[in-house]
Amino acid sequence: MRLLKYLKWDKVFFKNVMFITLPILMQSIVGQTLHLVDNVMVSQLGDAAYAGVAQANRYTMVINVMLFGVATGSSIFLAQYWGSKEISEMKKSLGLGLVWGCSLAFLMGLLGFFATDTIISLFLQRGESFNQAVIYLKTISPAFIMSAISNAYASALKSEEKTKYPMIAGIISMVVNTILNYLLIMGNFGFPKWGVFGAALATLIASIAGMAINIYFAFSKSLSGKANFKELFSFNKAFINKYNKTASPVILTETLWSLGTAVYSIFYGMRGDAAVAAMGVFSTLDGLTFIIIYAIVSATSIIVGKELGAGNKQRAELYAKRLTTGTVTFSVVIALIAFIFRYLLFSIFSNLSKTTLDYAMVIFIISLSFSWMRSFNSVLIVGILRAGGDTVASLIIDVAFLWFVAIPLLGLGTVFTALPISILYLLTLSDEVLKFIFGMRRFVSGKWAKTLTQRALE
Repeated sequence: MRLLKYLKWDKVFFKNVMFITLPILMQSIVGQTLHLVDNVMVSQLGDAAYAGVAQANRYTMVINVMLFGVATGSSIFLAQYWGSKEISEMKKSLGLGLVWGCSLAFLMGLLGFFATDTIISLFLQRGESFNQAVIYLKTISPAFIMSAISNAYASALKSEEKTKYPMIAGIISMVVNTILNYLLIMGNFGFPKWGVFGAALATLIASIAGMAINIYFAFSKSLSGKANFKELFSFNKAFINKYNKTASPVILTETLWSLGTAVYSIFYGMRGDAAVAAMGVFSTLDGLTFIIIYAIVSATSIIVGKELGAGNKQRAELYAKRLTTGTVTFSVVIALIAFIFRYLLFSIFSNLSKTTLDYAMVIFIISLSFSWMRSFNSVLIVGILRAGGDTVASLIIDVAFLWFVAIPLLGLGTVFTALPISILYLLTLSDEVLKFIFGMRRFVSGKWAKTLTQRALE
């Protein structure tokens, strides 16, 4: 009952939350819907093609999550400097984020393009799905650098509470992707029927479009994004050390987390194409179902970070409690709705085998049962601890249990038992339970609320 007091109406607070969250939510809704459409189009090519794309996307997910970590690391400083109105420091944070992101994307893009067979062999045995995965990954590898630049400028806009502009860029990019998928996967309207290659090419072109639009909005609408070369890259050693001390644990967290989920995929791949395709279906529907949670998590980091940067520690802690309570409440409601309409959601994947859909259905229901806990962990680790600069604690909580509990359990279950894929997935949720226990202790302690800006400390 004590938590219910944080749901009491506060007009100013909720107006601010809605102002920031709605554009992020709208972008997520459109993105997940179009991603779903893309998956349905690829599923028309059969289980092998769908499994190949799903596993190739495990590598791209690793890269995208790492780039998200870079953008999040920059956002910690961008949001707090926005709260203290230190625009010159924001520009340096953006510049350092570009250096990190582009360097990482360039390296991983080279690996994806020139070592494609080696990478895919980690996820799939040689066969038709392997061949499709190689085609897909090699084609989209150049898109990583576009994503790095796009993420950096989108973070600058979001940190200044101008979330509608990344929303517009994201929606346009995703619409371009979907239209090109429709034309190039099945060869509609006289276009070549390129299958998996067409899907990858559509993603590459859409990434270029999204990058260009985000850069345009950053230079025309953002105070920090409107920076010349000198303003972006004039940081000294002290600034680099300060940035790296806080941001590098975030980047490491996302890297280890994404590599951990890639290890999951390696074990799932041992159970065949149907199991891999089932996890692909589940991932798509899971993302679609919980888009509002992800939007609130993004808004939380902006709102809490801004208050800490302005020196309002007590208000930041109050807002964190309100947003955490609201997120968990929303997650329960959403899970119930998703459970009621589960058959309708799965009907759109009718081209896949019954075995694949049966696997995916059980996994989806298990996931819904843990949705409140997963939502709490997300808003705490990504939204609150990082906003407060408590990045070392978030690193330990987020990945220690993944690597030392969940992955060993999954490995043992996969290699030494004949457990079904649904039970193997349940084993991976063991880390969520431990993250909840230790994350709650950190949250209640208040040690996460740190101020990084000089003006707030003066």
